[in-house]
Amino acid sequence: MSEKRAIIVVSFGTTYIESLDTCIVPIEAAVAGAFDACAVHRAFTSVFVRGRLAESGIIVDGLPDVLERLCSEGYREVIIAPTHIIAGEEYRKKIVSVADAYRSRFDRLAVGRPLLPCEVDSSCSVDFKEVAQAIRTQIPPLSEGDAVVLLGHGSRCAEGSVYPCLQEAFDSSSDPVLVGVMEEGDALSLDYVMRQLGKRTAVQQIYLMPFLLVAGCHTAKDMKRWQARMEDAGYRVIPYLHGLGENAAIRALYIKRIREMMDEI
Repeated sequence: MSEKRAIIVVSFGTTYIESLDTCIVPIEAAVAGAFDACAVHRAFTSVFVRGRLAESGIIVDGLPDVLERLCSEGYREVIIAPTHIIAGEEYRKKIVSVADAYRSRFDRLAVGRPLLPCEVDSSCSVDFKEVAQAIRTQIPPLSEGDAVVLLGHGSRCAEGSVYPCLQEAFDSSSDPVLVGVMEEGDALSLDYVMRQLGKRTAVQQIYLMPFLLVAGCHTAKDMKRWQARMEDAGYRVIPYLHGLGENAAIRALYIKRIREMMDEI
């Protein structure tokens, strides 16, 4: 490769070292293994997370810091590979906007898509189907009366509309999967999920899974709240405390996103 090329794997981040090791590091390692001719760097968008990690002696740079360093080291091609799930505020303001400010300083600077499409239209149905298929790989064999509830973060912005599209991808294959979000007041909140479960009268047992890159303490607290509500309604609930970063099929989708960007540049 004649020009120095780097890949920046950008995550929101986590303050829980175990989750860092099980969910984020495997994605970074997969990227490094798939693109061994590129230098792979880490960046976290959350200022809070970076500050908490620094208190423990773990230094993680923000995206502007990494871009500055790559520029000074003579890199001419940079691919920014986000691990974010949706194109929410964190993605738009701390990745896309930052990249725009640095674009003129590199020969080529490409920004990847989040896991779910940035815009909802007929052209992105394949993306939802691929994500749904990747989720199926972590679902245990289901018996009659079993269902799966995916717990996403949600968004106050229009980008939250991607969650119903993911639900449609599961519905199209008749999967007993419901997609809900933690964001209070969202159309797919816990109240919505409970109503949908009530309509599925055969459901007795629920596998509760986070639809989040990292399953940390914050996720565990929300899952316990959801679990308690479901158990009060008479369901048996089996929590699955693993982030999407542990799912090899999800990691493969992130690799696919990077390959698409490389084809473009």
